[in-house]
Amino acid sequence: MQMRRNTERWAAPILGVVMLLVGLVLIVGGAWLRALGGSGYYFLAGIGLLVTGMLLWKRRIEGAYLYPSFFS
Repeated sequence: MQMRRNTERWAAPILGVVMLLVGLVLIVGGAWLRALGGSGYYFLAGIGLLVTGMLLWKRRIEGAYLYPSFFS
């Protein structure tokens, strides 16, 4: 039981940091793609992932609801 509580304490923030990093990569790559005349989807997806990651890092339930709204 104690191990589960410890996992619950750090799982969401670590997932949030991973999403933040991937979001930053998508923002930079998406901006570059848009500058070359391509689609702006990856830039917008990166912003969505960045916001989701920040919410999860703060352990806010809105992050869990925001993710599928951007990526489904």
